[in-house]
Amino acid sequence: MSNPNKIHYARSYTNFGGVTLNPKLLVGAILVVFSLYAVYKYGQFAADKNFNMSLDQPRGKPRVELLSWHPRVFYHHNFLSDMEVEALSKEGLNITSGAIKPYSGSGAWFDGFQKRLARFTHEPTSNFEQGFFFKYETGRDTEPRRDWFKDDEHDLKGARGNRVATAIFFITSSGGGEISFPNANLRVTPNLGDAILLWNLSPDHKIDESAIYGFQKINKHPLVTYTVYIREKSG
Repeated sequence: MSNPNKIHYARSYTNFGGVTLNPKLLVGAILVVFSLYAVYKYGQFAADKNFNMSLDQPRGKPRVELLSWHPRVFYHHNFLSDMEVEALSKEGLNITSGAIKPYSGSGAWFDGFQKRLARFTHEPTSNFEQGFFFKYETGRDTEPRRDWFKDDEHDLKGARGNRVATAIFFITSSGGGEISFPNANLRVTPNLGDAILLWNLSPDHKIDESAIYGFQKINKHPLVTYTVYIREKSG
């Protein structure tokens, strides 16, 4: 609406210590300071994270949780269906501790599993290595390991390039065990059917040397996992 008489309406300002302030700007500044403080407090919490996922409760709906930015670690609750857990368990539970058992499934269920993993990672299934089972025995901790290749490990990279990411699926309950990411001060007690996605390379495909992990405190029964490495190129 026009103001033909050019009446100047008084704005609401506050005089504070001889300084005239706009209340809206003052409130905005307070909110910014509060937000920065909240981020700082979260950073203190995130400095030492121990996520106990094993709560002995019924499995819920699938959901994804970001656990760390350096390295990038995502936790996918209930990635595997009950049928997928059963199918993988039939193949993986009878392996020898410390031995690697390659496994490439077949049929509609395995195709669906791979397609969901491709959607989760935004990487094509053609970039997946053959998955494998591994059994971690009770009472034995593993040293932190890396899955990515160093720049001079050309023979390991081959034509497919480096390992972009590592996807680990838990086909037994944790048995009290933890998967740890020492460079993130992060420890996770996984649940049956859940998955961990660790990115070994940054989005611009540079090696993330902080991307190492290990398993500890397995004290109730062996922990069996199914792991899939994801390469830069298809094979």
